[in-house]
Amino acid sequence: MIKIVCPICNAEYLPSEIYYPKDFLGNPSQIYKTREGKIDFFTGQNMNLKETYVCDFCKHTMTVKAFVNFSVDTTQLPPSHITKFKTSSLTLDED
Repeated sequence: MIKIVCPICNAEYLPSEIYYPKDFLGNPSQIYKTREGKIDFFTGQNMNLKETYVCDFCKHTMTVKAFVNFSVDTTQLPPSHITKFKTSSLTLDED
């Protein structure tokens, strides 16, 4: 469980108590991609990883910053996306 802790009174909060899901993840309205599938640009709102919150218990104003990592499981790649490397070597004579 991920908790956010007030630095003054140690009150604990869940991220959903501080961050609004649509603001946190952003709200892009149009996403334009290149032919290769890369994001060129988008309109709408980007992710909001910084939020200001007033502690419910001690009234301290705290700035909360999120650091987000996404990972993709690559263990299930189709065979067409796997390159096999040879373990043998080739020696060339320089004469």
